[in-house]
Amino acid sequence: MEAAKPITPSTNKVIEFKEFFDLGEYYIKISYTHEGELIIICYNIEKLDGIGYDIKIDLQVIYKINNIFRQYTSIKDIYELILDLINEKKYELEKNDKNNLVFSFIITDIKSNNQKVKLFLNNKMNNNTHEYIDILSNEIRNLRNNNNKNNEEIKELKEELKLIKNMISKYNDNSCLSCGNIKNLRKCICKKLYCTNCISNNKNEQCKKECFLFNNDKNTLTSFFQISKFPLPKNFEAKIHFIKVDMIRAGITFDTNIINEKDYAIDSPPYNIYYQGAIKFYDYKKGWLNHFNLGKIKDGDNLIIKIMDGKLQFLLNNQFNDKYYPLKNDEINGKNMYLLIHRRNESANCELEYIYDLSD
Repeated sequence: MEAAKPITPSTNKVIEFKEFFDLGEYYIKISYTHEGELIIICYNIEKLDGIGYDIKIDLQVIYKINNIFRQYTSIKDIYELILDLINEKKYELEKNDKNNLVFSFIITDIKSNNQKVKLFLNNKMNNNTHEYIDILSNEIRNLRNNNNKNNEEIKELKEELKLIKNMISKYNDNSCLSCGNIKNLRKCICKKLYCTNCISNNKNEQCKKECFLFNNDKNTLTSFFQISKFPLPKNFEAKIHFIKVDMIRAGITFDTNIINEKDYAIDSPPYNIYYQGAIKFYDYKKGWLNHFNLGKIKDGDNLIIKIMDGKLQFLLNNQFNDKYYPLKNDEINGKNMYLLIHRRNESANCELEYIYDLSD
């Protein structure tokens, strides 16, 4: 039997759901989504131990569980079937020896034969705190409505509710905006968080349109001196994709006046800048230096510009290089810093793919 997928937060929109607060000792929420998935979430409302049980399955997996389901052609049909079976009390809920919850149904096939079908709900601690808040809130309402004099029990439920809400707040502040993942996160300069998987699947579309821009409101060049639209964080990583390499330089500037420079072919701009040319590295006070050895940059190459703790790095095509250039603390801490692209030939162009904040 194919295993059901564990529940993870997502943007997969729920079409319809139904909650049951009175199934013996259990609360159950059943829903189905636009992507054709059936989701079942369950808690023990007598123990209120925060342990949840869940399953997320699509139609093909359901068919593999038991052929009896093949008489239903959509996930909505399965959803409505389960609701009917619950209302008709043709179900059982019991824990197995693996401490998971077995949700079983008695289903009648086309030959009027009854079959017992089992769904195994995975055991997880606080796997969906939003549903747990619903449960606690409902229990508080029930206690009040029944004129229960046990104020201490109401107080305990309220405290637990407060803790769960704080947990959600902290979780949302440190999770992927798209899928809810808390691992492999990247922070945009607008402070939005996305995981690397969602980034690779273009789920950070808003940041691409609004944050990864030059001062021309585009992510490509329209002038000979182009800087980032927004100041850079003290610790950042930016990626430049070279469309056409023809006398083009990339780095940082602490002086926005460089965008007004008229001499596009100037070799050593008298501005507070640090950037990498075809071979040499330029420090506005020390001039051209043989500092980085990146190799020849070609059309289609990617250049990562990174500053961490005042150390400026250039990485070509993601190749590891521990070489860095130390910047002055008074510049990093006292001035706004911008990405800088200087093209000395009109045919040169590049694309700003991202800017991420590496600060904690």
